[in-house]
Amino acid sequence: MMNVYDDFDFFIDSVVMVHDYTFKDGAFYDFSDKRRLFGLVYVIDGEIEYTFSSGNVTKVCQGDTFLLTPECAYTAKCIKKCRHFTINFTIDKESIQGKTARNIFENDSIILLDQPILSARAYFENLHKVWQRKDTGYRVLATSKLYELLFHFLKSTTPKEQRTIYAKIAPAKEYIDQNWTKEISVPYLASLCHLSTSYFRHLFIKAFRMSPTEYRNHLRVLHAKDMLLQGFYSVSEISYACGFDDPNYFSRFFKKETGISPKSFRFER
Repeated sequence: MMNVYDDFDFFIDSVVMVHDYTFKDGAFYDFSDKRRLFGLVYVIDGEIEYTFSSGNVTKVCQGDTFLLTPECAYTAKCIKKCRHFTINFTIDKESIQGKTARNIFENDSIILLDQPILSARAYFENLHKVWQRKDTGYRVLATSKLYELLFHFLKSTTPKEQRTIYAKIAPAKEYIDQNWTKEISVPYLASLCHLSTSYFRHLFIKAFRMSPTEYRNHLRVLHAKDMLLQGFYSVSEISYACGFDDPNYFSRFFKKETGISPKSFRFER
């Protein structure tokens, strides 16, 4: 199960092919020796039945978005004439970070979204147009559009239970996101969500795997890293900008959170 706060990262090696293709009624395709590439698919209309080596059977139909990985071994039968967009691509497997990304990109079965990506068809259509036109630098533009599409795909894999939890604590998260430099009262955050303090804290930790205070501190560290890498600010200036009154305390805090001092972080990057 994906956690609401599960950061992920990956690098796309290349977009190999983007096509708009139609399977005819009764057509049968055999990939029992596994795929060579990742395939992100959007079904425009029709229906296909996938049977995987694990024995799992999945039917996809109009409006479905799903991912097939190079680990997938399957056969596919077209139940009803099916038109679909497919984006075939490769990913640097060593670059995959985060539980969600690993669960998805290293899966040996279909990943079918149970909640739609807003304007999914438009995303696929635009990427397909870029690929078909083949203007100067089209591969770069296609890769950037695929990154955005995969971002929404990974974010949309959050199970219904987690989405329900997130909806309950969303006002508090939004407040922290906008006020991370300030001291924030957990009871106040709970009141924004109309929840008791203990129940709010329980839901927040369940969703983000960290307390509200730890989440705020996490944001402080991320912003501090950005300022350190810019090279324009002193450690003291960064300390105050990130909500710390004492630069020495900030330095100790930063090292505790990252395992490295602010100055060392700056010069080792």
